[in-house]
Amino acid sequence: MRKTLLFVFLLSSFTYAGTGWFQDYLTISGTNFWIGSDPGSGTQLDGYNFGSVLTLEITSADMKYWSDTQDRVGGAFYWEVKDQSNTTSISGPHEVIWTQSYLGGNDYQGQWSGSIDILNGLSASTTYKLHIWAKSWSGATGQGDSWLSNNSNNYVATFTTDAGLPVELTTFTAFTKEKEVILNWETATEVNNYGFYVERASAPLSINSEMQWHEISFVEGHGNSNSPKTYSYLDNSVNSGKYKYRLKQVDIDGSFEYSETVEVNLEIPTEFKLAQNYPNPFNPVTTIKYSIPLLETLPETSSQNKHVLLKVFDVLGQEVATLVNKEQNAGTYEIEFDASELNSGIYIYSLQTSQSVINRKMILMK
Repeated sequence: MRKTLLFVFLLSSFTYAGTGWFQDYLTISGTNFWIGSDPGSGTQLDGYNFGSVLTLEITSADMKYWSDTQDRVGGAFYWEVKDQSNTTSISGPHEVIWTQSYLGGNDYQGQWSGSIDILNGLSASTTYKLHIWAKSWSGATGQGDSWLSNNSNNYVATFTTDAGLPVELTTFTAFTKEKEVILNWETATEVNNYGFYVERASAPLSINSEMQWHEISFVEGHGNSNSPKTYSYLDNSVNSGKYKYRLKQVDIDGSFEYSETVEVNLEIPTEFKLAQNYPNPFNPVTTIKYSIPLLETLPETSSQNKHVLLKVFDVLGQEVATLVNKEQNAGTYEIEFDASELNSGIYIYSLQTSQSVINRKMILMK
């Protein structure tokens, strides 16, 4: 059974007088634990076993120190995670400074609030030792530190990370912006999350062909988290047409699972076009944009690709550059032409397929 554990350092209401007395209380999943010189009430943290845990989070701390002779002016609590043998440090030690407030005289109170995820970076289905200790320090009197510990030792508890901790994907959406596709997704919890491979597939080229998925990027995960995490990816390597996307979530141990798919539709050109280069006149680089439509009729086994040639000629008809010479899907394309090695003058750029030819003029002015 999975358990949700929440660490909260909580001040209990006690009235004590004396020299050098201090108290600090923890509430862990509804149970009081103490790390002060007098427990008052609650369970001893040292030696406690939490069993299998789904989350382990420190959210606040509250400590009091009463003294007739010492001027406590600061303090902190510390936490550290060690391996099951209690010999190797896995995380920490981490120092968390209290925000101090004086209670009058030499009395001292330390407070802290925030969020610390103890499980961050830990492996699933593994047993660890959690160390907790605290101290306050003096001011002008120089009387040294006072340690809130178990007879000068750390308070040590045991816990085991849940073997079934999930990477819970809550949303996965896609939308288009001009010639780009923006993917957004969010997780509610993550454990051992190595990251996400983003995969894309375009529409089948013919009725008899199958959709082929291709890995286009990797987005690193947060490892372990029990709070929502958001991710985004921009795909600007697409042309017109229908595309599907999915996420391949991979754990640190290599296991993986796929998300649901999302689909977008970028408008497919209906005309064979060659735009005027921009800028024009230019020196020495210009951009040429063109559109390739779908064929009107195709046998079921035919490809939607067209062999495209984009060449540049001088006014005498001599070829000076070949910019495109390959098969391309229907879509809109842009390509840069660098004429730094050519002389100033008028040039012709020509877009050719097996069915159409379009020519335009451009001016190189150096």
